[in-house]
Amino acid sequence: MKVKKILGMLLFIATISGGCIWFISDKEETIIEEDKYFRIIDAGEQTYFYLIYNADGKEVKNGVSYRIEPWIHYIDQGTIEIHIGVGTETFYCVYYDTINDRFSEQYESPVVAKYNKVVFLDHREGETVLIIKDMFDEGNCYHEYFLDFAEMISPVVSAEFTDEDTLLITYNSGDFYDAKTKLLYCDESENKE
Repeated sequence: MKVKKILGMLLFIATISGGCIWFISDKEETIIEEDKYFRIIDAGEQTYFYLIYNADGKEVKNGVSYRIEPWIHYIDQGTIEIHIGVGTETFYCVYYDTINDRFSEQYESPVVAKYNKVVFLDHREGETVLIIKDMFDEGNCYHEYFLDFAEMISPVVSAEFTDEDTLLITYNSGDFYDAKTKLLYCDESENKE
């Protein structure tokens, strides 16, 4: 679907990091994807805009992505993920709770997200920590797991929630990158194998 600009000019305001950036273009836009809660627009020249709407249809967030098209999708019936790739397998995600009209903080390259929980890696002083937390309120859930991860940027092979409190994870371990699979329980401090 093409959207023509009045007098061949597009005026778009994107709020990034608390500041306003004005984009002016005389090219046609293409709506790539549209939903009640979001819209993704190809503005040409590898520039993409996204808009997030609340249940009343009011715009509550917007942004821009360069070179890589943003990916916005539902992780459950009431939560959407705004996935912005920045290259070299690095991406940032923000989650929007459409029911309670709230946004999460931004997460770098999360492993998996579901049931209002997000799983991501934190690299601290030569050690990799797996964190499971409530994406909107850390007070509801926050667990750290110190597994024997192989020394690499992304040792997680796969991860999925089998239910609200259980994560099944396969990861590369040790110096020889052995694949290990574990169940991690969010409601307990101990890991079970």
